[in-house]
Amino acid sequence: MTRKDFELIAGVLAERRAQVREEAPKINDPKVSASRFSELDDIAYKFAGVLALTNERYDGDRFLRAAGVA
Repeated sequence: MTRKDFELIAGVLAERRAQVREEAPKINDPKVSASRFSELDDIAYKFAGVLALTNERYDGDRFLRAAGVA
Protein backbone atom coordinates (compact mmCIF):
# COMPACT_ATOMS: atom_id res chain seq x y z
CA MET A 1 0.00 0.00 0.00
CA THR A 2 1.05 3.59 -0.51
CA ARG A 3 0.92 6.83 1.45
CA LYS A 4 -2.24 7.78 -0.45
CA ASP A 5 -3.92 4.61 0.79
CA PHE A 6 -2.86 5.29 4.37
CA GLU A 7 -4.04 8.89 4.14
CA LEU A 8 -7.40 7.77 2.74
CA ILE A 9 -8.00 5.34 5.60
CA ALA A 10 -6.83 7.82 8.25
CA GLY A 11 -9.07 10.47 6.70
CA VAL A 12 -12.13 8.26 6.96
CA LEU A 13 -11.38 7.54 10.62
CA ALA A 14 -10.79 11.23 11.37
CA GLU A 15 -14.02 12.18 9.59
CA ARG A 16 -15.99 9.67 11.64
CA ARG A 17 -14.36 11.00 14.83
CA ALA A 18 -15.53 14.51 13.88
CA GLN A 19 -19.07 13.19 13.32
CA VAL A 20 -19.08 11.55 16.75
CA ARG A 21 -17.83 14.81 18.27
CA GLU A 22 -20.76 16.65 16.64
CA GLU A 23 -23.27 14.03 17.80
CA ALA A 24 -22.01 13.96 21.40
CA PRO A 25 -24.03 16.95 22.67
CA LYS A 26 -27.19 15.55 21.09
CA ILE A 27 -26.73 12.18 22.78
CA ASN A 28 -26.22 13.86 26.15
CA ASP A 29 -24.70 10.69 27.65
CA PRO A 30 -20.95 10.89 28.28
CA LYS A 31 -20.66 7.10 28.55
CA VAL A 32 -22.05 6.59 25.07
CA SER A 33 -19.75 9.24 23.60
CA ALA A 34 -16.72 7.80 25.39
CA SER A 35 -17.63 4.34 24.15
CA ARG A 36 -17.82 5.54 20.55
CA PHE A 37 -14.45 7.28 20.78
CA SER A 38 -12.96 4.18 22.37
CA GLU A 39 -14.30 2.05 19.54
CA LEU A 40 -12.79 4.40 16.95
CA ASP A 41 -9.46 4.26 18.79
CA ASP A 42 -9.56 0.46 18.76
CA ILE A 43 -10.27 0.41 15.03
CA ALA A 44 -7.47 2.89 14.33
CA TYR A 45 -4.96 0.87 16.37
CA LYS A 46 -6.02 -2.31 14.59
CA PHE A 47 -5.51 -0.63 11.22
CA ALA A 48 -2.15 0.74 12.36
CA GLY A 49 -0.93 -2.74 13.20
CA VAL A 50 -2.13 -4.34 9.98
CA LEU A 51 -0.94 -1.52 7.74
CA ALA A 52 2.55 -1.74 9.25
CA LEU A 53 2.85 -5.12 7.53
CA THR A 54 2.16 -3.66 4.08
CA ASN A 55 4.97 -1.12 3.70
CA GLU A 56 8.37 -0.93 5.38
CA ARG A 57 8.29 2.89 5.34
CA TYR A 58 4.91 3.08 7.05
CA ASP A 59 4.81 5.35 10.12
CA GLY A 60 2.21 4.12 12.59
CA ASP A 61 2.43 7.18 14.84
CA ARG A 62 1.84 9.47 11.89
CA PHE A 63 -1.15 7.37 10.82
CA LEU A 64 -2.69 7.52 14.31
CA ARG A 65 -2.24 11.30 14.47
CA ALA A 66 -3.90 11.65 11.06
CA ALA A 67 -6.76 9.43 12.24
CA GLY A 68 -7.24 11.73 15.23
CA VAL A 69 -6.14 9.25 17.87
CA ALA A 70 -2.83 10.67 19.05
